[in-house]
Amino acid sequence: MTEPIKHRGSGQTITPELLVRQVLLEGLVELAGDRFRQDELFARVDDMLQGTQDAWAKEMRAALLRMAQPGRKGGISVAVGYPQDEALLPYVSIIGDAGSEEGNQASMGDVLGRHFDQDTGTLYTVIGTEWSSTIQIGSWATVGEESTLLHQLVKHVAFRAKGSLIAAGVRDVSLSESGFAPGEVYYPRVMWVPMLRLTLEWTYRQTRRKRPVATSFQITTTNFGNEDL
Repeated sequence: MTEPIKHRGSGQTITPELLVRQVLLEGLVELAGDRFRQDELFARVDDMLQGTQDAWAKEMRAALLRMAQPGRKGGISVAVGYPQDEALLPYVSIIGDAGSEEGNQASMGDVLGRHFDQDTGTLYTVIGTEWSSTIQIGSWATVGEESTLLHQLVKHVAFRAKGSLIAAGVRDVSLSESGFAPGEVYYPRVMWVPMLRLTLEWTYRQTRRKRPVATSFQITTTNFGNEDL
């Protein structure tokens, strides 16, 4: 049997959030084991006399090694959704912020391609459109310096992983920054949450199938002849 055509992309809108979570978890562990990248990330460009450059880098490296251990005490929790309790902090939240169809990329009927399977008589029509999804990544901690560090770690990993997302069907990734102050009732010890926004360009698609309509017919035979009246 001939396989129908398959376009890159996805048939579910939750995919971008899960992709981002995967690259963050993998990237943080890889960063914790790469001394060269740590030196580059934590290097300070100031050259003030009697500065704290060396002590700063040492403290940041120690904090990274402590936080890049998901599931352990002091380790980062990376999940879809906001933290339910401050006990989970430090925490990286992944939230779907917005999504929209790229109207200038749409075609008539959103048809990406067709394929006819001669063995089964089935016509496959792949429909889809280019889709833009914005993902919010929040860095949660009870100490301002720690949330700032966590934000820089997330940005470092996300920027580095832009190319690896291509294999998952993401055509382009762009980053932007912001932040917000959470409600004091729910998070009284969290003063500020740095926010990284990832805009992912990908293809939203699905396949229609049209099978042949089953029909039946019957031929009746008529006998001709002379009969006595």
